[in-house]
Formats: sequence, C-alpha cells, structure tokens
Amino acid sequence: MAPLRHIARVLATHALVVAGVTWGVAAAGVAREIALLVALNAVTAGWYLADKLAARSARSRTPEAALLLMAALFGGLGALLAIHLARHKTRKAAFRWGVPVLLVAQLALLVTWAP
Repeated sequence: MAPLRHIARVLATHALVVAGVTWGVAAAGVAREIALLVALNAVTAGWYLADKLAARSARSRTPEAALLLMAALFGGLGALLAIHLARHKTRKAAFRWGVPVLLVAQLALLVTWAP
C-alpha cells in the first residue's frame, strides 16, 4: 500500500475512534471540549502503544508521519506519555523533541483560548 494511502487510512480510523470515545465520554456528563481532548490523547496513546507492540512482533507498523500528525492534532500529552511509558521512538529526534514542543504549543493555545 502506498505510504500516503496508509497514513490516510490510519488517520481515518483514528478520527472514527476519537469520535466514538468522545461521544461516550460526553454521554457521561463531561463537557464536549474536555471529552474531545481526553479522547484525542487516549486514542493517540493507544496508537503509539500498538505501534510499539507491532515493532516487537515484526508486524505492519504505523507510519511515523501519522504518529506525529496525531500528536500535532492535540494528542501531544497522550503521545508523550506513551513514548515514555513504552520507551518507544525515544531515539528519534522528531519524537524526542518535537512531541514536547507540540505539547507546549497546544497548552499555550488552550490557555489563550480558554474563557
């Protein structure tokens, strides 16, 4: 499968799972914005952990571009936690330095946009 098609398929799956988790968390009475952030970060962490398991068992991997894009789309905290908990992608500079920078930028955006 072409890399771009694979990334698109991964991100489409990510979006569907995030939508489902957001709906479930929001149904529990949590504000939609908080539910969306929880879902984005939980599902992003899940993708990183699944990629770690795939790396160990030599299965099909999630493209790095897709993992970084998930982190950039307000999944930075989940990505950073998964990176450190699973010790996954710790040697790659884009993940070691890029994900924390993305998280700081996301927190700055949230602070400036919060009512």
